[in-house]
Amino acid sequence: LETPYNGNPQSVEGITVNGLLDGHTLSGLDASATGTEVGIYDSLVTGTAKIVDKNENDVTNRYNIMVVDGYLKITPISDKLTVIITGNIASKVYSGNEQSVEGYTSNAPSGVTVALAEESMAVAKGIDAGTYKMGLDVKDFEVSSKNYSNIEVVVVDGYLEITPITEKLKVTVTGNTASKVYTGNEQSVEGYSSNAPADVTIALVEGKTAVAKGTNAGTYKMGLTAEDFEASSENYSNIEVVVVDGSLEITPITEKLKVTVTGNT
Repeated sequence: LETPYNGNPQSVEGITVNGLLDGHTLSGLDASATGTEVGIYDSLVTGTAKIVDKNENDVTNRYNIMVVDGYLKITPISDKLTVIITGNIASKVYSGNEQSVEGYTSNAPSGVTVALAEESMAVAKGIDAGTYKMGLDVKDFEVSSKNYSNIEVVVVDGYLEITPITEKLKVTVTGNTASKVYTGNEQSVEGYSSNAPADVTIALVEGKTAVAKGTNAGTYKMGLTAEDFEASSENYSNIEVVVVDGSLEITPITEKLKVTVTGNT
């Protein structure tokens, strides 16, 4: 028997007898074979043959009995089988460390093997907020089966999505300070620092400056406010800016100043 693969056990049983005289019957022999996967399964004839005539007389010794074993042949399915391989996906919150997702799934039926090709990987990884693709393609997989002769492979790429932290991040921006002794000339201090993480950018709004300057002894403020700064980051979606103003302090000269007063003549 030759039959196409269907995923279930299939079988052939029984024997066919040729060459008996009219009224003669054969008994005592049987054969069977069962299989599921594509291949050839022998149906071996077993038992002891006995041939009788219509009067039930044993006439076996009048025959030269030749036994030919049968077989069950299960052939591959030639209709197209579409196997969809889908890379795994994951969404994770930014942590400051490298994160990843790996692996894949498929709709391949039993009897179809899906494996990554040599040196191919199903992995996506990243640190900063964003979407990282696995970059999977049909060439990255080996799909095989002796039960299907026409396999189409479709690949859906996997990815890792890293989302920004939504909890408030408080960033303190501190204007620089300086203390200088009076010189009679204008003096200044400029710039600022912050405790922002490396992946947070702090910049002055266009047109704003962080500078304090003066000539006479006294304290000169930069006048900085939170509105003077722009805070941005792919990894933090809720940033609060707190500003500590900078200043320049000009102190009096402490060395003795000798003044000579001369009367007119």
